[in-house]
Amino acid sequence: MNFRYIVVLFLIVSNCALAAPTLKNFSKGIPLKAFEKIGEYQKLGKRIDVLTFTRSGRWLIVADKARYYSDKNYFDKLKGNGHVSLRSKLEEYIKASRKIDVVTVTNQKNWIIVAGKNRAYSSASAFNSIGLRPILNRLINEGKKIQSISVSDNKKWVIVANGRAYGNNLPKEMAKILDVATTQEQRELKTVQFRPGRSEWVIVAGHQYWASPAVKNRAGLGVAQFRRKNWAMDIFSLDSANGLSIISNNEINLHSIDRKSKLELQLKSGNKTRTIWNSMKAHKVPGVVIAIIHDNKIQSVRGFGKRRGNKGTVFYDTIFPVASMSKAVASLGIMKSYEKGIVSLGQTPMNVGSKYPNSLVADWIDFIDDRETAGNGLHYKRSSRIRLGQLLTHTAGLSKHGIGLWNISILPSKRDILLGSQKMKGGVRPSKANPGVRWKYSGGGLTLAEVMMETITNKDFRTLMKSNVLDPIGMKDSTFGSLSRDQKKRLAFGHGKNLTILPYRECPGKAAGGLFSTGLDYARFVQTLMNLGKKRPNLNEYVVRKDIVEKMLSPAIYKFSSQVSCAKEVDCKDVKESCIRHKCVRPIPVNKSGTMLSGAGIQLTARVDNTTGPDVFSHGGTQYGYRSYFMGSPSKKSGLVILTNGLNEWEVADPLGGDPKIRGASKLISEIRNTFRKLYW
Repeated sequence: MNFRYIVVLFLIVSNCALAAPTLKNFSKGIPLKAFEKIGEYQKLGKRIDVLTFTRSGRWLIVADKARYYSDKNYFDKLKGNGHVSLRSKLEEYIKASRKIDVVTVTNQKNWIIVAGKNRAYSSASAFNSIGLRPILNRLINEGKKIQSISVSDNKKWVIVANGRAYGNNLPKEMAKILDVATTQEQRELKTVQFRPGRSEWVIVAGHQYWASPAVKNRAGLGVAQFRRKNWAMDIFSLDSANGLSIISNNEINLHSIDRKSKLELQLKSGNKTRTIWNSMKAHKVPGVVIAIIHDNKIQSVRGFGKRRGNKGTVFYDTIFPVASMSKAVASLGIMKSYEKGIVSLGQTPMNVGSKYPNSLVADWIDFIDDRETAGNGLHYKRSSRIRLGQLLTHTAGLSKHGIGLWNISILPSKRDILLGSQKMKGGVRPSKANPGVRWKYSGGGLTLAEVMMETITNKDFRTLMKSNVLDPIGMKDSTFGSLSRDQKKRLAFGHGKNLTILPYRECPGKAAGGLFSTGLDYARFVQTLMNLGKKRPNLNEYVVRKDIVEKMLSPAIYKFSSQVSCAKEVDCKDVKESCIRHKCVRPIPVNKSGTMLSGAGIQLTARVDNTTGPDVFSHGGTQYGYRSYFMGSPSKKSGLVILTNGLNEWEVADPLGGDPKIRGASKLISEIRNTFRKLYW
C-alpha cells in the first residue's frame, strides 16, 4: 500500500472543555493539562509538531523547540538500545535543531523518533520482528517525508510518508479505505492512527477522514468546525481512553489546492460557498459519489457519507440504482447489436411481431389493435411506423413516462408494463403524434425496445448487455439484473422523507431504469463515449466503432428533413435547417427553447460540431430515494458522474409565509454540476 502528506501522532485522556474557537484545535476527553499546553503553545504562535499518548495515558507535546512531558520520569524510564531513554534522545535531537516529525510509543513501551533523515529505535530487533524497521529505513533513505507512524498489537502498523501509506496486518476495512483514498480518490494522506491499547483507528486525508464508529461519534463536531473554517487537520490524536484532539497549524490555501478538492470545499450555493458535507446536510442526502473525468481520463472517484442511515461508508465501488441513466448504457448496448448486424435501427415492432407471432411484441401489437378497434382515438397504424431508433431517442410518440422502483415481492413484469395491469395502469400506447415529429419521454418506449431485443436475439436483456457493453468497457460491478447477496453489502439504500431507509428494490424495465452501477463503472462508460468508442484514450481498442457512437450522439431529426450534404451551417440556409454530421437536418428539440436535443438514450446540447459532435451530452436519473446525473464533453475532454441516495426534492417551509424553498438531492447535484463547470470548463 502507498500514500502522502504531513501530520503527527497519538492519543488523549480524561475530560476537558472544547478549545476556544480562536485557537485552531478541538479536544474532547483529553487531560486538562494537555489541553492547556496546546492552547498555550498556539497563542505563542508555535507550530504543534507532535502530540503523542501512551497506553498508560502519559503524553508529550513537541512544538517547534518547545517540549512538554506529562511525566518526565516515565519517559526517562523508556530505555532503548544502549540504555538511551526516549526523553534523552528527543532532547538530543531538539538541541541539535533537528525538527521532530514523529514520536511513537507502542503498547509494549517500545518507541521510535523520526527527525528528518534521522531516526532512533528503542529496540531495532523489536521493530525488525514486525517488519516495520526495514520499510521505515527504506522510505527515509529514499528521501520521503515521514508524517506518522502508528503501531498496534498483533504486528499491526502503518507508516504515512509523502501522502502514501505502508502497512502490515491492517484491519480489512482500514486497508480498503487506505487503498481507496489514494488510488481511486487521489487524496494525499496526512495521518493514520490506532488508539493505544484499543482496536479503534482514524485516517485523515485533507478534509476527508474515516474512523471506527466510536472515534467518528466523538470527532464529529470538531471535524465540522475544521471544515467550516477551512483549517487543515494537521494532527489527529487518540488517547488510550476515549479522548481525541484535532490540531491545525495552517488554514487551507483555497487558491493553491487542486480542483478536485476545490469541488468539495467550495460548492457554490447561490451567493454562498460551502463544503460538500454542509450541502449534503442541508439537502438531507446521506451519501454521494462524485467521479471526475479530465483530459479524457478518470481523474478521481470520491465517496462521501453513508450507504444506509448513518452506517456503511460510501466508496467508489458502492452500488447505486442509476435510474434513467440506464437508458444511455442500454442504448450503447443496442447500438452494439446494430454494429454487429443483428438488428436494424429501422426495425419496427410490427416487423418483429409478424416474424415472432407468439412473442410479447406481437401481443403488444394486438393490444394496440384492440384499443384502435374500440375507437378511443389511438392510432394503431402509427405503431407500424415506429422505428427501433426512435424508441431510443423518445421520438416514437409513446406513453408511460417512468416505471419506478418496486419491492421484489410485487415486482411487475414487462408484460404488465407494455399491456397494462392493476399495478402499471394502462400500458404503453401511441399518441396522436406521428413517430419522428416530436419528442415525448417514454420509459415504456425503452421497455418496448428491450423486449424487441430479447425477441430478436433470444437472450435476456441482462445477458445481452453484459456481453455487449458492460464486460467490454470493464463495468465489472454493474448489472441489469438483480444484485447478489455480496453486492447488496455494497448497496446504497434509498432514503425517503425524514431520511427513512427504503428497502432493496428493482426496476422491472431494465433498459428504462434497471441498471445497478458504481461511480467508477459509470465513469468508465462516460469516458468511452467521450473517446468515441475507445475503451481508453491512448488505446486503439474500441468497445463500439466510432461511427456507431457518433450516430448515438447525433440528435434525433424530423423525419421529413432534407438530409442534403453540407460542410457548414450556411450550406443549409436555403432549406432552413442545421448542418449536423455533414447533413442538412431539422433536429427535434427536447424542450421548447430548443437548447437540448435527444440522442440515443442521451440528451445533447443544441451545438453539435461536425467533427467532435455535441458540445455536451448528459442525462439524469430519478427514482424515489435516489438521484443521479452525468455529463461529458468531447470538446472539453472533461466529464462528471454524480450518484446519490437522497430524496430528489423536498420543501422547507418559509417561516415568513413566503414560497417554500425546494431542497433535496437534485439541488445538491445542481451545486456540484455548476461548480464543476466553473472549475473544469
